[in-house]
Amino acid sequence: RAQFLRVLRRQVEYYFSDKNLKRDWFFQEKIAGEPESGWLELRWIMSCPRIADVHRASEKDVLEALKSSTLKVKEVDGCH
Repeated sequence: RAQFLRVLRRQVEYYFSDKNLKRDWFFQEKIAGEPESGWLELRWIMSCPRIADVHRASEKDVLEALKSSTLKVKEVDGCH
């Protein structure tokens, strides 16, 4: 389980890396948009093929993996 969470955390951290965000127009658009500029809703991470299909991760898995990350997780109105 620990290895799975480590791999999952690294994948999500990669999505937010400068290298990826420079060319990831989808995430750029979502981060700049509503409901709050500067944040990305968990549902968009969950929609990524590597998260959904390759890792078959749940929202609970992603949130647990991010506990040891430098990325900030924010809950608003019961959503992450």
